[in-house]
Amino acid sequence: MTMRAHVAHVRRYALVIALVVVAALSVSTWLTSRQERLYEATATVLLRTPQTLPLFSFGSAGRPELNRQPETEQLYLDSETFQSIVRPQAPAGTSSSAEALSTGSIVFRSRSTSPDDAAVAADLWASRYVGLRHESVLAENSAALDFIAATLADLETERAEIRKDVVALESVIDRTEDPDQYARLLSQKVSIETQLQTQLAPVDQQIRDLSTQLANLELVARFLDDSSISARVERTAAVPSTPVSPNQLRNATTAIALGLIVGTGVSYAHAALNIRVRDDLQVTSSTGVPILGTVPHYKLSPGARVEVVENPASIVSERYRSIVTAIEFAATDRPLSSLLVTSAMPAEGKSTTAINLAALISMHTSVLLIDADMRRPRLDSMLGVSMSSGLSEVLTGAVDVDDVIAVVEHTNGSFGLLAAGSIIPDPTLLLRNESFRLLIQKLESRFDLVIVDSAPVLPVTDALLIGRCVSAQILITRAGKTSVDELRAASQMMRSSGAPIIGAVMNGDRSRPTRYVYTSSPGSVDGAP
Repeated sequence: MTMRAHVAHVRRYALVIALVVVAALSVSTWLTSRQERLYEATATVLLRTPQTLPLFSFGSAGRPELNRQPETEQLYLDSETFQSIVRPQAPAGTSSSAEALSTGSIVFRSRSTSPDDAAVAADLWASRYVGLRHESVLAENSAALDFIAATLADLETERAEIRKDVVALESVIDRTEDPDQYARLLSQKVSIETQLQTQLAPVDQQIRDLSTQLANLELVARFLDDSSISARVERTAAVPSTPVSPNQLRNATTAIALGLIVGTGVSYAHAALNIRVRDDLQVTSSTGVPILGTVPHYKLSPGARVEVVENPASIVSERYRSIVTAIEFAATDRPLSSLLVTSAMPAEGKSTTAINLAALISMHTSVLLIDADMRRPRLDSMLGVSMSSGLSEVLTGAVDVDDVIAVVEHTNGSFGLLAAGSIIPDPTLLLRNESFRLLIQKLESRFDLVIVDSAPVLPVTDALLIGRCVSAQILITRAGKTSVDELRAASQMMRSSGAPIIGAVMNGDRSRPTRYVYTSSPGSVDGAP
């Protein structure tokens, strides 16, 4: 389908789509009104990270031990250890979650049917997190101090054990008064210390390192009385005034979107299941031939027989005149001496169309209208002409064609009529005969245009046989009656007959007529052709 076809489809089903949208919106509103109102409150905790360090006390000289990593804190927040402590303390009926952001913040969200409980729960989770993490900092720092102090004590004992011989020798040296013996003992001490250096060096290095760590931890401990040393509540929760669920705007928007989708889907499904032709675009897409024009529903006035004669100023007459113009344009590149008017199935308005075309064209040129539907002839009764003989008798040789051509007079001219004649069970026997082609050629030489009204294409093959003998064909269809498949099949069969299909006419057009009708008086447009 082209974009124009899609737009026309949406316009046609606009009311259906609108009703589906309204229904979806109504259901959404009803469901929303029955949903429990949930309120959400949020509290924010700021973590001590390298990026946020200046925002904390003891920031410029802050120890790395006090810094927090969002990824690590998220694991702690999700742990059962933390949640089992805080969850029982929160107000009943609240649900909470925490998210550690890469920016160094933790957002605590709590939901509840009570806005006050939601705010209390969010603040509780935030404050308990800060408190618990402070307790863990204290515990970690204290444990580290104890561990380093104990390790240093062990290292000092180990160092003393290594130097015990030196210490003993130093005691002897202190008591020695003989200068020679003193020098000898002092030399011996230096030698022993040199030998022990390889053992003492790593021990001394560990002692120095641990002493530095111990000093740092003692420095940190001076500031650990502040619970916000590594994390603090940056923003407490405000009591929410509007619920987050149900979200009326979101639900309404979703309902409208779903309504549009479902409504449009239903319209296309209906169009797919309802395979009847509805507009001129379907006619063109199904047949591949141009649309010559559309004729709206109308009802003839009492006693009237030909619309274009009885109501020349009506919209219907104007449509027929447009069709005649379209036929003239279609025939500019080929001689048009004979024209077959047929349809896919019965009751699609082909005979009515043929009569009105004959009446209009006869106003400026000579026209002969032939009723070639020898199964169900109608033209003579529609025009009020009584004919006992006609085409069937001419083809059998019973009468001469000149003897059975009637003249139909109207206000602005007249046209000839060759009625169908006697009803015969199998007209194809006559139409296959070369005499029919010769008859058409003879009549073409006498009239400027010969219009042939035949039986429908799909039920019988009469129209296909006639199509081989005429200059061009037009296909008549009725909106809401002819199926797309029937129209497509009819056009394909007509092409196989040889004569070109110059276009199609759609009867029963229910679209609004144009706003601009350039006529002297209104016409009747309230029936069907």
